[in-house]
Amino acid sequence: MFIESYFNNNIFKTTKIKNLFFNSDKRNTSNNKNYLSLLRNIGIIKYSDRSSSGNKTSDKPEKYKLVNIGDIVINPMNATIGSLGISNYDGCLSGVYIVLSPKKNINSRYYSYVFSEKGFQKYLKTISYGIMEIRESLNKTEFFQLKIPEPSLTEQKLIVNFLDKKINKIDQLIKKSKSKIKILEKLKIEKIDSAVTKGLKDQKITKKIDLNFIRETPKNWEINRLAVLGDFFKGRNITKEDLTEKGKPVILYTHIYTTYNRITSKIKYFVSEDKLEDKTKIKKGDFLFTSSGETIEEIGKTILNNSNEEVFIGGDIVVFRLKNPSLYNLVFFSYLLNSKYCQEQKSYLSRGDIAVHIYKKQIRELKILIPPKEEQDEIAIYLDDKLKIINEIIQKEQKRVELLYNYKNSIISEIINGRMRVLN
Repeated sequence: MFIESYFNNNIFKTTKIKNLFFNSDKRNTSNNKNYLSLLRNIGIIKYSDRSSSGNKTSDKPEKYKLVNIGDIVINPMNATIGSLGISNYDGCLSGVYIVLSPKKNINSRYYSYVFSEKGFQKYLKTISYGIMEIRESLNKTEFFQLKIPEPSLTEQKLIVNFLDKKINKIDQLIKKSKSKIKILEKLKIEKIDSAVTKGLKDQKITKKIDLNFIRETPKNWEINRLAVLGDFFKGRNITKEDLTEKGKPVILYTHIYTTYNRITSKIKYFVSEDKLEDKTKIKKGDFLFTSSGETIEEIGKTILNNSNEEVFIGGDIVVFRLKNPSLYNLVFFSYLLNSKYCQEQKSYLSRGDIAVHIYKKQIRELKILIPPKEEQDEIAIYLDDKLKIINEIIQKEQKRVELLYNYKNSIISEIINGRMRVLN
């Protein structure tokens, strides 16, 4: 198989994963309250250390799996994009995860590097099943049959010491750039939220309201449920077998994150025409909501379809279509639906313990503030102008982060594959 030849370089012997790790399924019958969480590209952290808007813990602790220090945890749904990590804690986490407990004296940290190697993750896609990379589930039986390197314990320790020092330096640089991005993203949120809830003018006359931490708004602004302003429909469920190299372009879950608030990039998924229905075709001016995600922050993200291209949508997307779009500024609405006060409502309405969902009937209940059309126009122009500058700086930092990640991945790959040796 590809993975065997990938690691078979006459430098390290290889062995099957099942010879190194148990597939641990010890349930939390002892009511362990040290809840842990697995975050993509971060690893295992204490549940209390993640953002307050993360997934909720279950009220049934026995549903959770026990994890020990040194165990490697894999999210079978997202293993191909880096959702795995080594546990530095004894505790428990969601029962949906794969928990790898060492069978013999090995360096688990070395194997966490093996599993995070991008070539290995790329291969995992061939034994994962689903319609797209962030919704593919790993076949556990095939996974435990895969062969991976098994250098001596001494060399495992040498490799870990080298990589830990090297990767730590790179991670510090990544952290610095991400911190800048976080500050700038917060600034964007503040500017958007202020503009779409208070307007741009120093408006003295306001009215009292009770809407998601907003207590007053300009007197001439309206408050309405989203359901009053337009219609909703949902996409068709698309399986992996439905995808083709040519056909009708379809927007699936992943594609909705390609831009901040408007579709501009080319659709990368295609489905044969006989698999689609006209009612799942979107029009220019439609708003697309993500209906599920790993965390609350990911659900309800909204983008405006700014394209005339004939495009259909998959089942993980809810579409909102204004009844009278000419009465509104669509760019303003795009900012509005992605604003903090709207996202807070989406978070409150969402459901789920492991994956987070928001449904059409819940999105319909979003309450929004609507200024007169001329103010919508002014706000849209203002935010486009201000955010353009901020976004340019963010893009530079994101490019830097991307280059650092590529450098980090190349070092791991060179070492794990034996193309670069670590000496005493």
